[in-house]
Amino acid sequence: MRKRPLTVVFLDVDGFISMHNPADHNERFEMWGGLPAFPIPIVNQLLRGLDTDPALLPVWMTCWDSRAWKWNERAGTRTFPVAYYLSPRQISRAKRLYPDLAYKGYDDKLLAAAYFLRKYPNVGVVWLEDGFAWETAIYAEVKGWKLIDVTVEPLPTILRHPWAYPDFAADSFIRHFIKGEQSEYKGIGFATDYQGYLAEILR
Repeated sequence: MRKRPLTVVFLDVDGFISMHNPADHNERFEMWGGLPAFPIPIVNQLLRGLDTDPALLPVWMTCWDSRAWKWNERAGTRTFPVAYYLSPRQISRAKRLYPDLAYKGYDDKLLAAAYFLRKYPNVGVVWLEDGFAWETAIYAEVKGWKLIDVTVEPLPTILRHPWAYPDFAADSFIRHFIKGEQSEYKGIGFATDYQGYLAEILR
């Protein structure tokens, strides 16, 4: 049984762990039950690392809904909770609980995040997504959530890179970007000087 986490980690799929190569759209292309997928090279190691860290609770926040469990099956992990989509009944209740997040045009993932977190009132929140709505950014700042836009470099380059040591690369990603630790593995970690580091590993 998983211990109560210190941090909830919301995970998108498309644009994060499924990310195509702009130079070769067919690279890593797969079809899963009618859904296109472009698994990043370290996806299995990344999901395993999140699954085994007792301080983290990884949660799917993706239009894949419960089909995101295919990624858990692929990585050999436990199935992560699914926060999105909400059922019609959950939407109705969430709007009553959080009327300020229920305005027409607001990001429905934000409402889903708040609804999920009602059971975890005193935890940290890290959210990995390929871009955030303005209302999500404002709400997150007020609440102290950490938003990670995976479209901002160096993240796309790091996530698409075919690491020679994927376990260390995934562990370093979790420690540095998700947990905020200053971890660095020589030749395979993420230094604070991103530009110099990327120039070295990608040359």
